[in-house]
This record gives sequence, C-alpha cells and structure tokens, in this order.
Amino acid sequence: MVAVSADDYAWFTEQYAEIAGTCRLTLVRGRTPTEVLEQLGGSAQASPIGVRHLTEQLTPATARFAAAAAFDGWTLLVEPDRAPASESDARSSGDSESDTRASRDDEPDARASRQLSRETVLVAHSAESFLWARDGEILLQFDPADPTHRTGTDPNTLTPALNRLGFDTGEPTTAGSTDSDAGWGDAARHRERSLALAEQLTGVRITLEALEAATFSCATLPTHDEPGHPAPAGIPSAQSVAAQSVAGQSAAEARRPSARPERWDEEYDAPAEDDDWSDPDTDEPDGDTDDREWPRLLSKVRRAFT
Repeated sequence: MVAVSADDYAWFTEQYAEIAGTCRLTLVRGRTPTEVLEQLGGSAQASPIGVRHLTEQLTPATARFAAAAAFDGWTLLVEPDRAPASESDARSSGDSESDTRASRDDEPDARASRQLSRETVLVAHSAESFLWARDGEILLQFDPADPTHRTGTDPNTLTPALNRLGFDTGEPTTAGSTDSDAGWGDAARHRERSLALAEQLTGVRITLEALEAATFSCATLPTHDEPGHPAPAGIPSAQSVAAQSVAGQSAAEARRPSARPERWDEEYDAPAEDDDWSDPDTDEPDGDTDDREWPRLLSKVRRAFT
C-alpha cells in the first residue's frame, strides 16, 4: 500500500462538490471502460464527455446512468449513488447484526460489485458506503460516517489503515496518524478519507489534472433491480410504464370534448365593450340596487378583470 492522507484529496470535495456528495466512484482492475459498462448491461452509449459535463448527467433522476474512463490499468466508473439503508436504521427496526449483513450483501450496489469483481479487484465508495471486493467476494463494507460497524469476510485487516486516515473505528489511534481531525463528523472529510483509502488499496492516484484530461464513455443501465440483467420478458420497464401513462392521458384528453366557456352576460345581453363600472342612467347611488341590475353589474365586473 502507498502512504497517502485525506489532505491529498481536499481538492476533490472543493472542485467537484456535486460529484462528491451524490455519486459513487468505483475502480475495477484490468477492465476497459467498455467492458465494465457492458458487464453492467449498459446500452446506447453516447459520445464521450469530460468530467465537467458529468454533473449535468449524474443526478438522482438519472439513477441508471453511468460513465467510465481508463485510469492506469483500471477503469473508473462514476454513477449516481443509491444510498443503502444505514446499519443504525436496520438495527432500530429490530434486525440483528446477521440480518443487517445479509441485507447489505443483497443491495443492488453490492450485487453489482460482486459481479464486477469476479476474477479481479474492485474498490467502490460514496458518501454513504465504502466497499472492497475481490473475485466476487465482499471483503469489507462500511459507512464512512460510522466505521465502527464493518461487514464483509475480512472486516478488520484494514483497521490500522483506517485509524491512520482518521476513520473513527472505535479503537485508539496510533501516534503515527496523519489526520489531526480523527473522528471529525464532516461529510466532505469522510469522502476525502475514502478516496485516500481507495488509493492505498489500488495504487491509483486520482489527480485533478488526470480527472480533467479523462474522457468518459456514457451508457444507460437496465432498470431491473439486479444490475446487468434486463427486465424479464413481459414485464414493462419503468420508462415504458410512464410513457404509456402519458400516452393514455393524452389520448383521453384528445377524446374529451372542449369545454364551452361560461358566459355570464349571454342572457342579459350586456354591452360588448364597456369599461365603466357605473351607469348614470340606471344606477341608484342613494338607494339599494334593484335586483334586475345585479346581472348587468356582475358582467361589468367580469369584463374588468379579464
């Protein structure tokens, strides 16, 4: 592993705050961007774009959009984060630790990570999760804001590295810790620590210059719950259901007869153009208005506000 600190990635949360807060970054060893996107079931690849344009595409509304670029023999995959249920939420609902681990392993992102890591190594992280996998097996997974609860088949191997980077593992930090803000509960700092830990595991240093020069291939991923597998035949996708709903509403509106505008003055044949609210020949300022004059007054009021 290489020596690196969270300070080395302070530029990322400053320059790319939107990506840092809402996106999941994944590094896959020995795979090309095209191979990674195809393994996830990506289709309809668009023209390559630079990192500055990713923020225009990667939004919660495009949760099945992904972009990939080559980095030193690895592929960097960027996609909107689908935040998993936190371990504290699961425990508050009465689930045991084993149930929580099982639910985490069954999350869409965990399934995709196992799939992408077959016969290789993968490191993925977001504002809500850090994951390390090898050959289809999740070695370590935890919430950067709560690293005391770690799951996976080897959750404790990286504990010294976590302590050195300032993650609050619940254990005393060593004198060699390079992060003076250990335990600081700032979301940006958690993300910077995750980037530093990813570099330690992969040896890939993501710099501002390299990210600016990278060209990302984009793809739309399938909407089925399990990444990489299209929806079974006969089951419409969410997009097709929405499109059919809109089409049905449009057809219904086309069949509906147009509403006849209400005319208050048709029966009483009020003058077509009369902006004066008073009529000196008929108004009775010193007494009550006659019932027969109310329709005429109402029509004048209506014309005054239309």
